Amino acid sequence: MKLNDLLVFSLRNLSRRKLRTILTLLSILIGTSFIILMISFGLGMQKSNEEMIESMGGLTNITVRSNDYFRPEMENDNKSKVLNDSKVKSFAAMEGVKDVLPVIEINSASILIKNYDAYATIKGVDVNKMEEFGYTIEEGSNITQNSDDEYVFSNIHVYNSKTGEPVDNIDLMKDKPTIRIGWKDLQSEMETGKKTYIDFKFKPIGRTGGANSYDSEILMNYKTAKKLYMAEQELNLSGDNKKKITERDIPYSYIMIKANTLEDVKPLQDELNEMGYMTQSNLEFNESMQEQVRTIQLVFGAIGAVALLVAAIGIANTMIMSIYERTKEIGIMKVVGASIKNIRDIFLIESTMVGLIGGILGVLLSLLVSFILNKYLFGGGDDMGGGFSSYIPVWLMLVSAIFSAVIGLLSGLLPAIRATKISAIDAIRTE
Repeated sequence: MKLNDLLVFSLRNLSRRKLRTILTLLSILIGTSFIILMISFGLGMQKSNEEMIESMGGLTNITVRSNDYFRPEMENDNKSKVLNDSKVKSFAAMEGVKDVLPVIEINSASILIKNYDAYATIKGVDVNKMEEFGYTIEEGSNITQNSDDEYVFSNIHVYNSKTGEPVDNIDLMKDKPTIRIGWKDLQSEMETGKKTYIDFKFKPIGRTGGANSYDSEILMNYKTAKKLYMAEQELNLSGDNKKKITERDIPYSYIMIKANTLEDVKPLQDELNEMGYMTQSNLEFNESMQEQVRTIQLVFGAIGAVALLVAAIGIANTMIMSIYERTKEIGIMKVVGASIKNIRDIFLIESTMVGLIGGILGVLLSLLVSFILNKYLFGGGDDMGGGFSSYIPVWLMLVSAIFSAVIGLLSGLLPAIRATKISAIDAIRTE
């Protein structure tokens, strides 16, 4: 018999026993959808964790700081860890480094909008490298390279300075906040005759997303950030009366290094630590979360496997019962010239088709359930990432359907072999 004939014959046999076929399909459908959903919960957690890590700067970014974190302009004991242009070049030349982004950080600034306050960390960066390090412009435009009064911001929360309540009806790009270095102290000004703060009216031109999108940040180019750094020196906010530096010699607060691959991160961190620098990356955090996700996936997968095993037993039972009912039919097929291979193939095709059809229906059901759970129960996960959700990638759908077909094939193997061993004469005599 040709393959087409076998397929038609098998479909006809399945359709003749509609109720039994439907019940068997139902067991495979439930088993497949259950195991898909169990795995999808683990994948959903993994996807949420990856999105959270990406929003925190990604897995290949390393933050490098000098040992003297709070006073980067001061030489430490071995007088070699100040982060300057020389260090930027040496880091860029290290094996496994894709790019570097030095950052000037201003910590003594406050943001004033009308009668309201806002809070953000101010950073001076190379605006041409922002995209490489995960910063994207979600609204407005990016800073021009040579501007001296532009900046972009992310996730800035505005509060009423009197009540402390959050204020929502503020458009930062329209209202143009004032950036203040220092704080207003009228008594000190009267006693010393020196101003205790300096205000800057820079232009917010865009809102960033991507890396660190959950952090309150203001990003500007080095030229603009250095104005604020020098204002800190002028007001003597660093607490260092002995040493003043020029704008040209302003050190970097830290340097971000992007590794070529994830495998390069740990060797680079180890090398930098041996050199005496403080390093930080999301690698350790990611490994810890991945271990938790793997454990959860293993538990969920085992639960789903039990459901699929029950479905496989159901297929085997259906096929064995089918053999008992079709004993005479098998004998007639042998008498009219059907080969043992044809008889075996008929039962294998029937069980495989039950597994495949049940698997496809299980995929469709799991997609529907996943959609309902994500929309109405999980609510898309936590705002900060890491929320519980169901995620079903294409590969999981394909693997599940194929796996169900294989389960059907294996479940029908023993019944098929048993069918081929039935004696033709004894089978014909069967009532």
